[in-house]
Amino acid sequence: MSGGRKPVARKPVAKKPRNKKPRSKASIWAARALVLAVLLFFVVGVIFGVKAIIAAIGGAFESNAKASAEMAQENKEAEEKAASAATHAPPQPCTAQELGFQASSPSGEFGVGAGAIFGVEVTNKGTLPCLMDSGPGTLGVQLRSGNQIIWTSATCGAGSEPVQLLLSPGDTWSAQIPWHARVQGPECGVAGGIAKAGTYRVIAMKDGNALGEERVFVLH
Repeated sequence: MSGGRKPVARKPVAKKPRNKKPRSKASIWAARALVLAVLLFFVVGVIFGVKAIIAAIGGAFESNAKASAEMAQENKEAEEKAASAATHAPPQPCTAQELGFQASSPSGEFGVGAGAIFGVEVTNKGTLPCLMDSGPGTLGVQLRSGNQIIWTSATCGAGSEPVQLLLSPGDTWSAQIPWHARVQGPECGVAGGIAKAGTYRVIAMKDGNALGEERVFVLH
């Protein structure tokens, strides 16, 4: 082998570690402030979002309540107008459903041939004033004994002029009707003379119809 030099192995040179420069306190506080600002912005956004939702819901409820109140007010005004128009309209004839009838008889007993005075009352049970013919040919009383009709006051009043009576709601009108204690015949004539002793019934009559309750009286 020739006399050349043997290669000399070089020792690896160790690298010195780099020292990181420590962060300053200012940069740390700046980073923290940035994080806090982001969190604060997020929280504020959530708060405003919740408020907006609540305001929207409240506005919807308020709108519905306002619409309901306006509708109720309109209905009330319409009812008041209808009632006012009905009140100021010309009164119409009373219907049978609007009127209540009741006859009355003298209390106790009275003698044969003595005669008596009966009463009839009419009450407006409706809600509006109405007109009723109170003439003797349409309104009166009827006396009965068993199945026999003894006397009907309207028969002798047939053909009389109508007497229009204005009845307000709740008003009661009454009339007195004398009876001369005689049995009535056809066309207001006397058929059987003086009514005999016994038990009789009286009831109100209107336009040929018996109305109200019967009342009992006695001839002796």
